[in-house]
Amino acid sequence: MTLSLIGYLKFLRGTYLRDFSGASLTIVCGNQSADLDSVVSSLAYAYLNYVKYPQIPIIPIINIPKQDLKLRKDIIYVLNKTENIASENDLFFIEDIQQLKSHFKGVNIEAILVDHNKPQGQANDIIDSVIGIIDHHEDMKISRENIKKFNGPDIIQVAGSCSSLVTNYWVKQLGNVDALKPISELCLSAVLIDTANMKFKVETPDIEALKVYKATLPPTYGIEQFYTDIKKNKDNLDGLSLYDIVRKDYKEFNFEYKNKNVLLNVGIAAIVKPVPWLLTKFGIEDFQKTSSEFGKHLDVFIILTSFNNSKGQYEREFLIMGSKNEILDQIQDKLADKLELRKVSNVVPAVLNVRLFNQLNTKASRKQIAPYIEEALCS
Repeated sequence: MTLSLIGYLKFLRGTYLRDFSGASLTIVCGNQSADLDSVVSSLAYAYLNYVKYPQIPIIPIINIPKQDLKLRKDIIYVLNKTENIASENDLFFIEDIQQLKSHFKGVNIEAILVDHNKPQGQANDIIDSVIGIIDHHEDMKISRENIKKFNGPDIIQVAGSCSSLVTNYWVKQLGNVDALKPISELCLSAVLIDTANMKFKVETPDIEALKVYKATLPPTYGIEQFYTDIKKNKDNLDGLSLYDIVRKDYKEFNFEYKNKNVLLNVGIAAIVKPVPWLLTKFGIEDFQKTSSEFGKHLDVFIILTSFNNSKGQYEREFLIMGSKNEILDQIQDKLADKLELRKVSNVVPAVLNVRLFNQLNTKASRKQIAPYIEEALCS
């Protein structure tokens, strides 16, 4: 009998790891922002691999500490609604794989990366080899030697949601859509959020995946309401501090500066409220404190906001700060045209020492902006 997703996760934490005696553990790991797409992609990949190859279990890892899941209300809502996963103890987080590597001394951690194509965050220190990639970001061009050796997936393709690529990959591997039924609603959640209910950044893989979900969900299933409920939870910042809001969807990058073998640390936070809202809600002092806390080990700290204004129009802002004006100038100059940046005055107090812009190119998210910054710093 095929287990449900939660049943599979309990099997991993119970029988599989209790009796484990191998030389390597295989994981599937999402990116360090651990957004809905990353979490769904890793869970879906591991589960569908189990359906196809029950004798070769893969552990899905959420690439954040367990305590940070509470910041992601959309993920908590989706996991509970679609898979009856109501406790973080049913899931695997970055500290779990750290503990497993320590417990099983000498074990190699082999990883399939989803929603990124180069190990990120703490996972970078844990993963011994990358044996597969499914992603929709720019190719970081890591070695494919072990992917070829293990005949793993090597897919980097434009898509609104990485989950769509995962779904389409496994439909081909399995030869039918029936295996998707237990997790169709889960997978659907990611593509709905990533494409704003199939109205934004929709690509061919997303359309293909949606056909699969519709074929495996009841004909009367309320997709529109599901999207509305997820979005409501994603945008719900009640009870979160400003520090929590920043780290809720945050990534760090190391970019080479002017090809001088000097690496700059760049942190990019994505936030679903505009900067004036943040300042009104938390005040200048808290904003300054939080920025300093994140910025103390960064060369550049960037906040990308995205929201609907009072007229229901979608907008983005680009805020940048750092201690070296030369670096900030270089990024600003190189990104000004690509992002259609327009300087905003009289909103952020001078004491904060930040640069705030309206970003008129609303199609560009962190997925596009991070490579732009890397290119700007290298030139």
